[in-house]
Amino acid sequence: MRTFLFLLPILGTLACGDLLDQAPLGTRQARCDLRPDRPQCTDIRNFKGPSLLTFEGVCETLKAATKSGSYEEGAVCDMTDAWGGCQSSNIDGHLQTNWFYKSDDKYPDEAAAKAECESGDTWVPPAD
Repeated sequence: MRTFLFLLPILGTLACGDLLDQAPLGTRQARCDLRPDRPQCTDIRNFKGPSLLTFEGVCETLKAATKSGSYEEGAVCDMTDAWGGCQSSNIDGHLQTNWFYKSDDKYPDEAAAKAECESGDTWVPPAD
């Protein structure tokens, strides 16, 4: 019984992934910009799912904690004054990048921004 319950989410994920590949949804993008209080913006590009609701919810939580920021669907982060970002790719092919911006306090140089990357992330230069 436990084996079945363990495999059920995996099988559901595989089936869902197959459906997303076949669905005519196109790709979507969105950003969560925490500036001016925090020199960081996160965007998702090439998202194939029907909803970015989870990303929006996380952004709303971060906005409440930092007292600034904005969520916008159909947009990516502005690259003006960005050092670069920590990028990860997901199983469906969408990219999530946490962009870090020049800041005297938090990110005075590129090395300070790069230090924010987690294991498995790739550092990418600012690009559109």
